[in-house]
Amino acid sequence: MNLLIERIFKNWKTTLLGLAMIVACFVLVFLEKATLSEASMFIVGGFTMLFLRDSADSGKPTKKYDGE
Repeated sequence: MNLLIERIFKNWKTTLLGLAMIVACFVLVFLEKATLSEASMFIVGGFTMLFLRDSADSGKPTKKYDGE
């Protein structure tokens, strides 16, 4: 259980994205812009994003092409 909680807080980028997806789905269902069955795939995707790792190179700048 401790490992799951550590992964959620350590990989904050994917956790934030997953929470945003879940909240957006529930808001759309509440406003009747989408049905629960339409939003269910995005809700499942949001829960999946909670437990994914951030990519290894996230935040690192890419090398610029200098023309040679």
